[in-house]
Amino acid sequence: SCVLFHPKKDLIISNSEDKSIRVWDMNKESAPQVLRRENDRYWILAVHPTLNLIGAGHDQGMVVFKLERERPAYDCSPSHKRMYYFNDNYVIEHSFRTKSLNESSAQVFRRSSRINEKPRTLLYNYSNRQQHCVLLLFDPMGTYELHVSDKKRGGVDFSRQSTYKGFAKSAAFVSRNRFAVLDKNRQIWQRDLKNEVKKKITIPGLVVNQIFPAGLGRILLRTSDAMVLYDIQATKIVGELRIQSRHPIKYVVWSAKHKFVAMFSKSNIHIAKANLDECCFTFENSRIKSGAWDDETFVYNTATHIKYLLPNGDKGIIRTIEDPVYICQISPNSQELHFLNREKKCGVAKIDPTEYVYKVAVTKCKYKTVVRIMRSGKLVGKSIIAYLQKKGFPEVALHFVKDEKIKFQLALQCGNIASAKESAEKLEKTDPKSGKACWEQLGVEALRQGVCHIVEEAYMKTSNFDRLSFLYTITGNTTNLKKMLDIASQFRKDKNAVVSQFHNTLYLGDVESRVDCLKKAGMLRLAYVTAAVHGLQGVAETLAKELKEKTPDLNSIPNISTAKLLKPPVPIIRAQKKQDYNWPLVEVSSGYFDGIDISKIDLNAPDPEEKDPYDDEEGDDILENDDDMKNGGMGDLGG
Repeated sequence: SCVLFHPKKDLIISNSEDKSIRVWDMNKESAPQVLRRENDRYWILAVHPTLNLIGAGHDQGMVVFKLERERPAYDCSPSHKRMYYFNDNYVIEHSFRTKSLNESSAQVFRRSSRINEKPRTLLYNYSNRQQHCVLLLFDPMGTYELHVSDKKRGGVDFSRQSTYKGFAKSAAFVSRNRFAVLDKNRQIWQRDLKNEVKKKITIPGLVVNQIFPAGLGRILLRTSDAMVLYDIQATKIVGELRIQSRHPIKYVVWSAKHKFVAMFSKSNIHIAKANLDECCFTFENSRIKSGAWDDETFVYNTATHIKYLLPNGDKGIIRTIEDPVYICQISPNSQELHFLNREKKCGVAKIDPTEYVYKVAVTKCKYKTVVRIMRSGKLVGKSIIAYLQKKGFPEVALHFVKDEKIKFQLALQCGNIASAKESAEKLEKTDPKSGKACWEQLGVEALRQGVCHIVEEAYMKTSNFDRLSFLYTITGNTTNLKKMLDIASQFRKDKNAVVSQFHNTLYLGDVESRVDCLKKAGMLRLAYVTAAVHGLQGVAETLAKELKEKTPDLNSIPNISTAKLLKPPVPIIRAQKKQDYNWPLVEVSSGYFDGIDISKIDLNAPDPEEKDPYDDEEGDDILENDDDMKNGGMGDLGG
């Protein structure tokens, strides 16, 4: 009833009233691929012009489907700078060292052209330096093919390659000449490169659903609710990580030195250390396609975005993409991402790793890298400032922003009084209202740290004379306290000034000035009692004449005979300079950037000793690189 050509492939797609859709290959004389429906007849077809999607209309509606799996079968090694992938019955080697894409690929294996099925997974044995060893896994048939051939500089002799077949749900290379397979009965067997069984790997109490590579002598096992790291030579479980049973792990990617491992399903990513101690977990709303490590940063992608994830849980978006790709390698320091697309073609995409490189540098205290990025001016926006504040690095953000209000708050947060004062002075000139509020906050923080000369200046800027007088009292600065008394006495009509004057007389223990203050405030009775109690007879008699019959009876005051003059203690040490008033109440540690000009930092000088927040003593026995195993290493494992 309908027939059409595929826009990209040599295929003819037809449907009919016999409830079937047929796919004809124009290059082969084989029978067509048939897709049937039980109860409905097909009437119309439509093929998407760019995507691998076909729509078919039937009696009860329509169905949209794909002809084949779009994800290419490939395997890449960050430490070896090359990748192997399957395309058109060939296993192709692609080198990331060559800039030209046309010169970087070479054929390694060739399969029979009569075989139509395509592998779901490809595994390459990077630890074998003398031979090309490739495992091709097919699903859902549950079969595998092992291809072995000698490495030669002059090319590959396809006639001398060896091919072995078997049944397995999954497989993984474990040494130079050994690989492990998981059969349909969920039993693990170790085989050599001639596909001969060497031993059975028995792990009591575990029902294994899938196995993944984990370096030399180890395999990663997936059970229904956990990922288990198993050491074949020591015959013991090294580590275990719990996962959600409804989100089984599908792909595993190890970092270059096997320090970290990324395990992801359709929507979940687990980052763990070499011994499977979990570092972080994240969830994506869209399906995760692939990922690769850039040092200690995991770069992954969905159908529309390339993102990054750090072991401490920080993540972000690097860039958007138009079509889905499969990440293979991140070239260090070159801002290039190597990928395979759905047409099995290699490509290179430009990325900007500045954001995650900066976050790693801040976390690991790589100050030269931090300064270099700050000088470049590539990072802008409040998100970076918020990140630095959240992670406890306000001293770094302090040199990163130009907004004086934000800079003032950052300076207070990291305890940098000098920078906070500088920002407050600038704000006072441009925005007096905001400047006054900043001086008030600066006074509180300076008092907490014991920087009294800044506290004094802050109280003066905000006209907080009561607190200023008390500051002079506790620091023993009686000279300035007398000046405060003189200033307050000049504002006689101001009620607040009268109260301040009275407080200053109490702080100084000056009874005559106190009596005079009470007299000017109209409190003659209280002034008379104060003068009489403290022995100022002349002043008391003068006040008694003014009060006449309202003169208080001193005998009615209880315990008047034991009354003593209220006078503050005499300071033991009197400061000669403003800075001498300070006393450190809070120890504020100085950072790398405190008191230095960023533009004058020598980026060629050695960095201070860096700290690794992810470093520990566990997992030190993990092999850092497959190249560490000389001459086969564990070639006789279980032999």
